[in-house]
Amino acid sequence: MALLSKMLEEKIPPDLVTFNILVHGQCKEGDIDSALRLLSLMEENNVVPDQLTFGTLINALCEKKCVDKAYDMFDSLKEKGIKVNEVMYTALIDGYCNVEKVDAALAFLKEWLQRVAFQTRIPTMY
Repeated sequence: MALLSKMLEEKIPPDLVTFNILVHGQCKEGDIDSALRLLSLMEENNVVPDQLTFGTLINALCEKKCVDKAYDMFDSLKEKGIKVNEVMYTALIDGYCNVEKVDAALAFLKEWLQRVAFQTRIPTMY
């Protein structure tokens, strides 16, 4: 975070890669609150978070057993125009299992499998 402070002090705008590295580092250290503050700072600096940003945050929230918060973030991605991916689905499935919400995990697995099956359909002439 000292690097980010120095960059902002020197009027060097951090880009998406810089923010993603910082978000990842904060999540790896278990400091989800700092990672979420970085997300807000990204938006304040007109840096648009991407799949990697949200995948990292969703995974970290699930590891901290904040699955409902992770799901809310996941659910908001559609309106932000960000496609959900396997990392997000597997993090949520694992997260739901870790908080003993197996029915929710199975529902998510079914949704994921339906989405994958729909995306990989091979068009035929019949």
